[in-house]
Amino acid sequence: DIPTSYGVPCRLLKTEADESELIEIGLMENHHVPMHPADEFEAFSALLEAGKSAADIAARFGVTEEVVLRRLALARVHPSLIKKFRKGALTLEMLQAFTLTDDQELQQQIWRQIEAQPWTEVYTVRQMLARSYVEASDKRVRFVGLTNYENEGGPVRRDLFAEGEQGVYVEDLSLVERLASEKLSRLAEDLKREGWKWIAVVPDPHDASIARLRRLGPEPSPLTRKRQARLDGLERERQEIEAE
Repeated sequence: DIPTSYGVPCRLLKTEADESELIEIGLMENHHVPMHPADEFEAFSALLEAGKSAADIAARFGVTEEVVLRRLALARVHPSLIKKFRKGALTLEMLQAFTLTDDQELQQQIWRQIEAQPWTEVYTVRQMLARSYVEASDKRVRFVGLTNYENEGGPVRRDLFAEGEQGVYVEDLSLVERLASEKLSRLAEDLKREGWKWIAVVPDPHDASIARLRRLGPEPSPLTRKRQARLDGLERERQEIEAE
């Protein structure tokens, strides 16, 4: 509501403090009044670069560490996109979608693709940025287990602005496929102990290597005298129960 020509009174401080302390003082002075989000996350980023931890920043400003981490993620978006956000060329929700990757060149590339399409959904931007990742909801990841994948050193990217499993992505697909094959092989060993003559492990059921195979139906084998007698006895018992 205030015009850009309005003269804002400022308090000048002469201090021996370093630049990070001056940023902190300025941030605290204005923190009780709703600031532009870009001002806040750029200030948090400056404090982090000055050596303060996310937990320390959270404690100083009375917010959760998650809030600080989200602000720092926004500060890593390409400066040109932050500038456009300040001018209203993209929404805060759209800017949040770009935090899925720290690759600023990719961020700019995606922006150039959607800039001429103002109807682009935030979800679409996340999909475009996550093309090289696999969602944690993928059946292969579920089969392996996200914890097992991480225990093997697999990198995971979490969207700080998404809820639950929707914002979790695994980056090493080859590791996921290796762990899936190993788990399938262990299951195959269990089947071999049951007496199967031939077993092949094929992670993808649509693989061309199994297209030539066909499913065999079960064929009943003749019962031994003892088992046949047991079956006949059960059949008589069933008939008696039904008659009763």
